[in-house]
Parts: sequence; structure tokens; C-alpha cells
Amino acid sequence: MFGSTILDVAIGMVFVYLLLGLIVTAASELIAAALNWRANTLRKGLQRLLDPALAQKLYNHPLIKTLSSSDKRGPSYIPAETFALALVDVIATSDQGSAPPALDFAGLIRNVPDPEVRKVLTLLAEDAGQDGQKLKANIENWFNNSMDRVAGWYKRKAQTINVILAVLLTIAVNGDSILIVQSLSNNAALREALVAQAQQLAKEAPAATDQPAASTEASMGKLDERIKKISALSLPVGWTEVAGDDFRRWPGWIPLETDAHVWAATWLKTVRQHCLGWLLTALAVSLGAPFWFDMLSKIVTIRSAGKVPDRKTMPSGKNSGG
Repeated sequence: MFGSTILDVAIGMVFVYLLLGLIVTAASELIAAALNWRANTLRKGLQRLLDPALAQKLYNHPLIKTLSSSDKRGPSYIPAETFALALVDVIATSDQGSAPPALDFAGLIRNVPDPEVRKVLTLLAEDAGQDGQKLKANIENWFNNSMDRVAGWYKRKAQTINVILAVLLTIAVNGDSILIVQSLSNNAALREALVAQAQQLAKEAPAATDQPAASTEASMGKLDERIKKISALSLPVGWTEVAGDDFRRWPGWIPLETDAHVWAATWLKTVRQHCLGWLLTALAVSLGAPFWFDMLSKIVTIRSAGKVPDRKTMPSGKNSGG
């Protein structure tokens, strides 16, 4: 019984972290969509990979332009095959205006102004020889390796934003991990309700918790939906005043005529009371919704496999044959 309670509390905590993580993910997506981070990071990466002038020519190519609804914004993703085809065509037509009948890519590389890019393309062309398919594959591999670094830039930026959002959200909802653990330990009904919802969520596909929104409007919709979902739960979060429970009172509710020193003292007292719980929650939520979804699935599986069979359904010793 005691072990089952601990496991259920763990499931409840993971479920709370997952829900808060989903809100942080949706808010991060909203910021990324509003500031056009993916497309801007991709453009920066291509400008580093190629020179800015050649990168701009690549963006003007019809194969690349059709990947975005806005010429100014540019695409957020370019397939490696499309990049290779567009780059070869851009280089081939840079002087002639149209590709020559017999494409001599190794000879056309001299049209590339940047010496470092020219050197890389020369090595790729020499390795391919007269094999056009191998040349295309070499360019695709070069692009994919470079995009791995670009993805790393974006993930580091996104992680920084996630940490900031996790801290702000934790304080805004008073997500004190210590208080939540205490409430789950002492409230069997709340614990059972969270476990039931956690089991239901664990059945969903992982993509449902980490699928990037297609637009700013979609991101807003996901954020609103997830805020409503966590608001509907009877979780011990928020700044609502409870009788005899002053540690959940927001200092800003002190009357305006209250002395500033009293207000500051109350604020500091509140921060001290919640500091450790906030820190634990913010660190947990910043790990991301995919991490907690995976963790939830594992713990729910353990709980389902670890149930003790009902005595009525257990075979009796007389019929066991032993």
C-alpha cells in the first residue's frame, strides 16, 4: 500500500511536470513562430555554409522559393536533395544565364566567389569524378552535416528560452514541487484522479506532445488549450488564498495602504517559503515535455505490471499441483 502510494505520487508529479512542460513548449513555439526563428536560423546557417551572395541566389531559386509562403521570410526547412539540385543549378547558370548542354561542374566552380566554398566544392567534385549522382550525394552529405550544427544552434536558443519560460511559469502558477508532493500524499482522491488522467495521456502518441505548430495562430491555440487543461485540474498550484494556508497568498494582495516595508517583508517570506519548490519545478519543466512523456510512459507501465492480483482470482494451493 505504502509503495503504491509512492508510485502514484511519482506518476502525479511527472504528470504535472509534463503538463507544465507542454505549456512551456507551446509558449516557446509561439515565440519562435512570431520571431521567425527557424527560418532565420536556417538562413544564417546557409550564409555560413555558402557566402551571403551565393546564399541569396539560392534563396531566389524557384526550387527554394516554393518552400515558403513568403519570399521575405524564407523557408524553415530545406530538403538536402532540393538544396543540392538548386545549388548545382545556381552555380551552373551564374554566368551563362542557363545551364550549358554538357554540365562541367568542376569547371563551373570557378564562378563561386568565396575561396573556402570553392575549395570545398572542388573537393566534392573531384571525389565524384564524372559521376553526377555521387556529386549530388556528396553535396547532400555536406549540407546535412552543416544542418546538424544549425540544429544545434536552434536547440541551444530554444533551451535557453525554455528555461526562462519554465521559471516564469513556475512562479506565475506557484508550482511548488514540495507543496504538490505533500498534497498528493495526503489527498487520495486527487492522487487517483491524476493517475487516471496520466494513464490516459500515456496512451497518446509521443508526437502529440511535441509536434511543432504550423503557424502563430496554431501555437496560440495549443497554448490556450494546454492552459485550460491544467486549470481544470484540482492541483495545489496558483495564488488563490486558502483559509489557514497563508503560504499560498500572493504578496500583491496586501492592501495598498500597507506599509512598504511590510509588503517587502511578506514578499521575501513568500519567496523563501517557495524558493526550493520553485527551483525543483523549474528545473524539471525545463527538461521538456518529450522527456516527461517518456518518463510517464515508463512509470505507468511499471505501475500496470506491478499490480498485485486479487486473492479471489489467485489459484489456491490445493490445485497448484505442487
